[in-house]
Amino acid sequence: LNGHINLQQTYPTLHITLKAQGVDLLQRRTPQPTLYGSALIGGQVAIDGPYNALQLTGNLQLRTGSHIHYIYKDAILASANQIDNVVTFTDFTLQEKATIPTKNKRYASHGFSMDLGITIDPTVDLEIMLGGSGQNTANLQGGGNLNLQYIPASGIRLSGKYTIEAGTLNMNIPLLHVHQMSIRSGSTLQWSGDAANPMLSIVAEDRIRASVTLDGSPQSVLFLTGVSLSNTMDKLGLQFTLTAPESASMQNTLASLSPDERNKLAVALFTTGLYLGEGGTGNLMNTALLGFLQ
Repeated sequence: LNGHINLQQTYPTLHITLKAQGVDLLQRRTPQPTLYGSALIGGQVAIDGPYNALQLTGNLQLRTGSHIHYIYKDAILASANQIDNVVTFTDFTLQEKATIPTKNKRYASHGFSMDLGITIDPTVDLEIMLGGSGQNTANLQGGGNLNLQYIPASGIRLSGKYTIEAGTLNMNIPLLHVHQMSIRSGSTLQWSGDAANPMLSIVAEDRIRASVTLDGSPQSVLFLTGVSLSNTMDKLGLQFTLTAPESASMQNTLASLSPDERNKLAVALFTTGLYLGEGGTGNLMNTALLGFLQ
C-alpha cells in the first residue's frame, strides 16, 4: 500500500496504489457460500480522485493454484425427469436468472467508477454447480482475459472470453442418473455485459463403443456422443451430438440423418450403450426402444 490523502482541498483527494502477490480473496467464507475455495490474486490497482468521484483502475491476475467453486443456485434444467423432453431436447431455460446488482447505492451518489483488467492463468481450476444439487456440475481448467467495469449510470459490466483447456461436465440424464463427459478443448464462455449471463459455446463428449453391422459384417465402432451447450445462460440451448470419427462409412450414415434422428440415437447410446440405428444389434429391439424414446 502506497500513496497519500490530501485533506487541504474542498474534497479530500486520494492517490493510493495497492500491490498484491498471492493474496487469497476467498479466504473468508460465509456460513453457506455460493463462492468459495481459493482465489490467489496478484497485480496492482490504483485509487485516485476526490472522495465523491473516486476511480479504481488496474490489472489483476488470477494465478495458478487457485481452486474456485461457484454454486449457480438459480440454474435448473427444465424437464430433466421426462425422457420425452430429453429426446426432443433442443434447449432448456433457467427458471430464474441469478442477478448481480447493477447499481451500488453506496457509491452511485458519489460517482465511484471502476475499470479492472483480469487475466486468468490457464491452470486455474473452476467448478460450477448448476442448481446446488450437485448433480449438474462443470469442472473447468482454462484461462482468458476479462474486463470488469463499474459506472454509476450503467452498473457492473463484464466483458471478455474464457477458453477451456480441459474439463468435465457431469449431467443428470434420465435413466442414467449422473453421466460424466469430457469437455472439448477450445470451448468458451464469453461475456459482453451481464456478468451473470455469459454466452456459452461448450461441447462435452463421451467415448462409447457399440456393435454395428457395416458392409454385411459386425464391427465395433467408436462413437463420440455428448452434448453441445450454446446461447446465453438465460436462454441456454442444449443439443445431443453423435459422430463416428474412426469410421467413414458410419460417419456418412450419421451425416445423412436429420438432427432429430441423431438426437434420438445419441440418447439411446447414452441410456443403453447400444447403437439403435440401421445396422445396430437387434433390429426388432432397436425399433421397440426407439419407439419408447419417441
